[in-house]
Amino acid sequence: MYRANAPSIDEIQFEWWQLALVLAGALVFQSTIAPHLLVRGTFPSLVCLIVVWFGLRSGTAAGAVFGLIAGLAEDALGTSGAAWTVSTAIVGALAGRLGSTAIVESLWLLVPTYGALGIMRFAIFSIAMKLQGTPVPLIGPHWHAELWRALFESGIALALLQFVPRLRGERVDAR
Repeated sequence: MYRANAPSIDEIQFEWWQLALVLAGALVFQSTIAPHLLVRGTFPSLVCLIVVWFGLRSGTAAGAVFGLIAGLAEDALGTSGAAWTVSTAIVGALAGRLGSTAIVESLWLLVPTYGALGIMRFAIFSIAMKLQGTPVPLIGPHWHAELWRALFESGIALALLQFVPRLRGERVDAR
């Protein structure tokens, strides 16, 4: 259960360089090591987990900006045009909006949110790729892998939020 004595958002302040280091580490891991650790055809997106976590604790605008930066970095490493930029910024904003709801008060509501937003990110990515003229091939297998990715991301979120209480926060002020 989500603990009542979790640290408030004021206690979980990070400097910009700490967030940049975490994001850079996630990008390096995701682009070098993670593709070699495939399970069921996929691996968790650490970048998505970080963007959702930050958005939930920082609000809509900050989540969107951080998602934009993270998405730009992902697009710079690949050949997806601006698809990750758009999808990650939107998911960051959505996570920020959800941060002011009761979802963050229950670990059992919060954990599936990570997976659901990951699926939403891939859906927006697929639409953006199609609009750019490069549809995602073999859409069925990709969605199957995305469902597994959502499950993995939810599991990672559960483990981190359960065993690292400092990562938990309270609701962002209603916006």
